[in-house]
Amino acid sequence: TVHGMSPELSGAAAKKSYPGLFLTAGWVEASDERDVLFVCFPSLSEIRLYDISNPMVDITRLGRIEAACSRDSHHDYRILDYKDKDGRYTTILVDPADKGNKLYYYDTQDPSRPTALFSIHANWEAGEDGLGQMRPGGPGGRYHFITWHCSSIYCEGKQGDALYILDSKAPQDSPKVIDLPMLSQGSFSRDVACDDGVCLVSLAWDGVVAVDASDSVNQFRAISHYAGAEFRDDRVPLGQQSLKRHSGAQKVYASTLRPRLFYVEHFNFSSRHFRLEDPLRSVRSRDLYFAELTGYDESVLLPGNVAPTTFGQSAGDGAGTKRDDHRHDHDGDGKKDRKGARPLVIIAAVSAVVLLGLAICTAALLLRRRRRSMSAPPSGSAVDERNVVVGRPVEDGGDAAAQGHAVAAAGA
Repeated sequence: TVHGMSPELSGAAAKKSYPGLFLTAGWVEASDERDVLFVCFPSLSEIRLYDISNPMVDITRLGRIEAACSRDSHHDYRILDYKDKDGRYTTILVDPADKGNKLYYYDTQDPSRPTALFSIHANWEAGEDGLGQMRPGGPGGRYHFITWHCSSIYCEGKQGDALYILDSKAPQDSPKVIDLPMLSQGSFSRDVACDDGVCLVSLAWDGVVAVDASDSVNQFRAISHYAGAEFRDDRVPLGQQSLKRHSGAQKVYASTLRPRLFYVEHFNFSSRHFRLEDPLRSVRSRDLYFAELTGYDESVLLPGNVAPTTFGQSAGDGAGTKRDDHRHDHDGDGKKDRKGARPLVIIAAVSAVVLLGLAICTAALLLRRRRRSMSAPPSGSAVDERNVVVGRPVEDGGDAAAQGHAVAAAGA
């Protein structure tokens, strides 16, 4: 069913149903670049492409890609649609069968005749499992940021503690690597969203971190990190630190109206329901945060920020290197001991004097919390948790960041 969001539409004109269009679909995802819808059919081992340029009138089938696909994955995005260096539309299928950590590239300039180009085995941290999100960022979406859904006990002993970046102009080259030393044991990079040369990465228990995605002097460097108490207020059972990934900052969306403003979904983990073997009630999503990067000048090199490396090479001499586990949890409280870590400066709204004294920080992440409405479904309606939900927050054009408090990382 297609729902019209225009205020001019009402009643029967506000929606149109296509009861026999998909039959049984595994997932449905629209391109961010054009009016094309990608639909997975697991039973047919194919992904179909549909024209959705005028969905209130008709949706027509364009073509198909023969590929095994599955809805049984932790990927929020299964396709990435972009224009390559020659201006042709290219579609990446992100681990479509949820096995093998594979990226499949197709020429879809003519969506009625998709053509396979090549595949990439993203085995940078594990061979078969752990690949997370893949989202475009930087000038024109040139760079593709890839997260890893791993924790301390997954990915063959590695940590999922880095972002990987592929250049769409040379996707088969080795990726750039951004280490995320602020991650504690059991946490991981949950999601990434990019806008105006900046990407925001959600780190579950460890809050959010902003990364420069532009072609500036700080390219691919972490420029600000925030991990306040609101992200660490859950009680995670001792010895089960991997459960942290079900808490704190989760999905991230970039604002379409305000530059460098992001929406962050917040989850709470209930150890009580977990002990009662009630997984559906163990993870609760009740809050939505605003995160905004302000005062950041990308033309000024930020001192102390670790430069990115190329996968398989060290930052110094280019020789091959093995990334060690830099997470430490000596006291068993789930927090790592970080020797030499740069301190965080938290700007709290306690007094005008304190705020004035800390105003020298050049960038800040503004976080605000907005309580979600938890209304029950209308009487007589049924809630089917198997339904596929596709969408992003809808903005009304108002000043979403009118109030809040600021936080900043030293040197950012």
